[in-house]
Amino acid sequence: MFPEEENGVGREREQEQCGSDWQFVNEGQPVTLAPGFTGLKEEDLIQCMFGNEEVLIAEMDLKTNRTSVFEDVFDGIFRDRLQMDRDGSLSITTTTVEHGGAYLFRTTDMNSTFILGVYEGNRVKHAKTGESVALSSGRREISKDDEIQWKFDDKTVAEIVEKNNIFIIHEDVLNNSYINRLRLDNKTGTLTIIDSRPEDTRLYHVYSNFFGLTFALFVYEEISATEGDSLSLRSDVWINQSFRWVFGDEDTLVAEMEDFGSVTVHDDVLNGTFRDRLKLNNRTGALTISDIRAEHAGNYRFYHYLQPWGAFHVSVHARPPVPVVTKDCSSSSRQICSLLCSVDVSDVTLSWFKGDTLISSINGSELRIDLSLPLEDQRNISCAVNSIQTSHVDVSQLCKLCAERLLCCDSAGTLTGLVLSVLVAVALVLVVAV
Repeated sequence: MFPEEENGVGREREQEQCGSDWQFVNEGQPVTLAPGFTGLKEEDLIQCMFGNEEVLIAEMDLKTNRTSVFEDVFDGIFRDRLQMDRDGSLSITTTTVEHGGAYLFRTTDMNSTFILGVYEGNRVKHAKTGESVALSSGRREISKDDEIQWKFDDKTVAEIVEKNNIFIIHEDVLNNSYINRLRLDNKTGTLTIIDSRPEDTRLYHVYSNFFGLTFALFVYEEISATEGDSLSLRSDVWINQSFRWVFGDEDTLVAEMEDFGSVTVHDDVLNGTFRDRLKLNNRTGALTISDIRAEHAGNYRFYHYLQPWGAFHVSVHARPPVPVVTKDCSSSSRQICSLLCSVDVSDVTLSWFKGDTLISSINGSELRIDLSLPLEDQRNISCAVNSIQTSHVDVSQLCKLCAERLLCCDSAGTLTGLVLSVLVAVALVLVVAV
């Protein structure tokens, strides 16, 4: 309630409505809201209120020429950002989406309302496959007169009409691919995607009366490669369409194609890290990295007409050494030949194969596995590390009989077997009946 009139009649002055106005800015820009008051009196107190509860954030006392700003309200979203002039104009030096909303200016006999909309371009979000990712509206709470819509590909996935208490999630978009995977915060308007998938990579837009945001979401597919291998990253685009591949946190452009097949590979970037290693398929958009190295590990993102289209996190592992196969004399006898496959690294899988068929395997968390084979199954035996490095076994040579019909284990062979059994990180035993 405003001060009583000087004649003592205890009624409020009627306020002159100076109208409402809309103003829009991009986040980070300064803005000045000018109420346009005319005929101000020297004793007037100009006040500015913000938000659902019309909380006072600044005032100018013309009589004392004193300006007061209340920066700690709303958890300090206006701190060090407000200035107010003698005509009531309010300046926000650096805007955020939190500042979008209704601003009420008033004196004893005038008021004016400004609607400020704050909008921001792409906010980039990253997630691993299976993680939950929250697309934050950037708001502490939804304004009472606000209407919010979340969209992608011109499809509405969620909407809020606060004054009508409407909160809706449309999970049936994109062939029901979002069923049971969307959550909408009724207080802030934040949209959360549960159990994110690579196909969730795209632009997401939130539209409101007071703010707007665009999120570029990348959900990474995990891919592993071994040093020296070639690795192809698929793109799933149509032929002759514009796209580009970027690498790393700085979005370094490594390959691109303009419409109708004009391909460019930028393999000299990053001090030539990719030199002579990149190949771009102009029909499918797939990027191939040949002779891959540890420095090629990281995030690769694919844009289709500047839209997020795919994301891959590439891990590059050192090539493991070739496994060593020796006769385990401590376990061999006249009837049994025990072969030991070993490698001096951990966190690998050792496997015995007969031809292309896996017959036994062991990983770094296990200690030993024994496997017996009859005499007729001794051909085409091999031991492999991670199915990459392979040692082929000549069983007849390793398990040959001495003249005394004892399996040959000379002193050198025994010593080698003992040393290996101490040093190896993983060992796999194959027991062959002779």
